[in-house]
Amino acid sequence: MLRIGMMTETISRFTGMKGALKVIKDLGFDCADITIQKTGENRKLTNYFSGKDYKKKAQELKEYADKIKLPLVQAHAPFPSYLDGKPRYNKLAWKKLLKSIEICGILKIKHLVIHPWNDHTNEENIKFYKKVLPYAKKANVVVCVENMWRWNKEKEQAKPCSCSFSDTFNAIVDGVNSKYVKACVDIGHAEMFAHMKYSARKMLEEMNERVVCLHIHDNDKIHDKHWIPFRGSINYKDVVKGLKKINYKGDLVAEILADPEIDTFEKGLAYWKENYRAMRKIQSMMK
Repeated sequence: MLRIGMMTETISRFTGMKGALKVIKDLGFDCADITIQKTGENRKLTNYFSGKDYKKKAQELKEYADKIKLPLVQAHAPFPSYLDGKPRYNKLAWKKLLKSIEICGILKIKHLVIHPWNDHTNEENIKFYKKVLPYAKKANVVVCVENMWRWNKEKEQAKPCSCSFSDTFNAIVDGVNSKYVKACVDIGHAEMFAHMKYSARKMLEEMNERVVCLHIHDNDKIHDKHWIPFRGSINYKDVVKGLKKINYKGDLVAEILADPEIDTFEKGLAYWKENYRAMRKIQSMMK
């Protein structure tokens, strides 16, 4: 049976990183996704692992996860990976990406999601991931490319960019041609292109064995909501058919973001419990 997990971010803001792992374990999840970056409008790339003692923090976190018997299976690096015309940011982002790989090596995390360069060519992205490759090999970490989107303000809908569809996604992964660079399919991102007759199932089936991890969440098939599965419009019966078709053997990891009204741990706990039930439902559908 495939394991279910969730990311630490929405919990750690109330509990700290170790506390988030304890909550994930107590909720009943089988594994965890470590949020190395901070999301939202924060682009400073500051996080739990900031500071010169990041290796010590990573080792302590690994020991704690082992103690409570919670496998750490994937993580998310800082993003964006690159911003046009922002050399200072890009220099810092590169250092943080390499640091993320090193941290995953210490934590024994197998999969690290690193966003592609949006609006750049396949060749530019292949060159980027090949540059990352030696560090991934050294840490024994599989870097996972994620499908992305841009926003069309006039039409109020997603527009394609790097890896929005399987043709460019496959071209980048195949172009790097390494067991250390594979694919993370973000279910919600794929479904944002429903207006172009696209779906997560189509992406999964066209990418097949390249897919080694997932970001599972829900939305209205328009906006990147990161809701709990079954709260929105995504047909998870269809998604599961795609996962079964490719004989997916990875983990089922939720990448939900907290509703704005969740401003206390108690409110969050009810939300996370709902997320646990939704993920168990998807797990049961995979049988």
